[in-house]
Amino acid sequence: MVAHDFNYKDWLARRKTTTKVFIVVQFALGIEYSMTFTTLYVYLKDVIHVKNNLNAFYSSICGIYVLTQIVASLVLCRLFDKYRTLKLFFILITFITFVGNVLYTIPYSPYFLLAGRFLSGAGGCLRPIILSELTRSYPSDEVITQMSAMSFSYGIGFTVGPAINIAFVKARFTLIGIPINYANGAGLALSIAFLMAFILSLFFLSDLSKEFDLKEERQKKTTDKLSGPPRDEELEKDSLDSTNEDFANAPLLSGSLLENSTEIDNVLCRLFSSIDIVLIFVFAFFAYITMLMQDLWIPMAVIKLLHWKVLEINLIFLLNGIIISFICLFLVFKPPSKNQLVNLGISSFIATCYMYGIYLYFRLVGDIEWLNVTLWIINPFMKSTVVIVDELFTMSVLAQMVPSKIQALTESVRLMFSRLGATLALFTAAFAFEYILYVCPSCMVISLVLMFFLIWRKKHFQNPKMIIS
Repeated sequence: MVAHDFNYKDWLARRKTTTKVFIVVQFALGIEYSMTFTTLYVYLKDVIHVKNNLNAFYSSICGIYVLTQIVASLVLCRLFDKYRTLKLFFILITFITFVGNVLYTIPYSPYFLLAGRFLSGAGGCLRPIILSELTRSYPSDEVITQMSAMSFSYGIGFTVGPAINIAFVKARFTLIGIPINYANGAGLALSIAFLMAFILSLFFLSDLSKEFDLKEERQKKTTDKLSGPPRDEELEKDSLDSTNEDFANAPLLSGSLLENSTEIDNVLCRLFSSIDIVLIFVFAFFAYITMLMQDLWIPMAVIKLLHWKVLEINLIFLLNGIIISFICLFLVFKPPSKNQLVNLGISSFIATCYMYGIYLYFRLVGDIEWLNVTLWIINPFMKSTVVIVDELFTMSVLAQMVPSKIQALTESVRLMFSRLGATLALFTAAFAFEYILYVCPSCMVISLVLMFFLIWRKKHFQNPKMIIS
């Protein structure tokens, strides 16, 4: 796809600016996700004073937030794949998310919170849109670096979120007639964050892939040149040397984006008929079950099994966030090769066994203090491999398996499986903890089975093939 009056140098400058906006938005999304659940129960119980149906409101608000993320991602990402109006989508979605967080800040009724989380859940489609634009706009050897930067930004936001909550612990003030305290301070902080994201989207974003789809152009050149696929450097050089007059004769939208819905449905059928893509979805689903269930188990294990205090809970979460964020930052400057990425995927399933294994130890033994501390210190290094599988491995491999015209849609499907895993963990973690002697061994067996499938299909993941031309 190439726009009229296209200038490659100007497009590169706009790409750089747009990528910086993406980093800021990812940071805001990370903050939102970490702050959504931490203060909600206290907000309902102690601020709004919900007495009847407290658990029902708590579950409904959490559930509608995740459900809106899933539905918005599937619907809006399909529309984005068709129109590629990045700036318009970001302006609308960041504004809707801003309004949702403003409603969440109003402490007069649980229905304000319900409506607020419903609206802010629309922001869930921003991540697949960002990742699809990166895949379309950067050479393949730079995509993992950019994804690592986005993961680092999201991870920093996820780590900063609880720290912002701490800043509001003793807050007692009124803003425009709205009382602000510990519970709804999160909504105020998120409102400011997404207002900034809205302003940045308004002035600094560009419709990158609508102007020039680097991935699509590379695929065309690969088809046209019988001598073999061109290098990304050659493609950029060809694009840079092309004159504006050459691009002026090109249509605003390529024919591939004007496919009817029947063909898109056929593509989706082929998507789910590919064993490798189905495995990617399963990996994403299981990775999120593991990560969220482990996060929800930490307070219960610390209090019930180890008999530690709240301070230790916060220190564990802080240590996890810092180590995982720095590992993602390291990958920004030294991205893994395809072989290394697959090997990290294999090692992540061994790490998953460790993560479930320590809870078995805490349940069965757990009385050796120095060993308990050592296990918690090692845990974030193990967890980081699971994060890498979800944030880099599954994303990058899937991006290479699908054509540019359904890039955002397929990423939204992958995120749908991740969020379904998160939802399942959210509603079953407390129950599963009571049966930890059965749940942990079962999850360890599942992890080893998935590792076997990854080893079996290793060559296909190292050199992924596109499911449709």
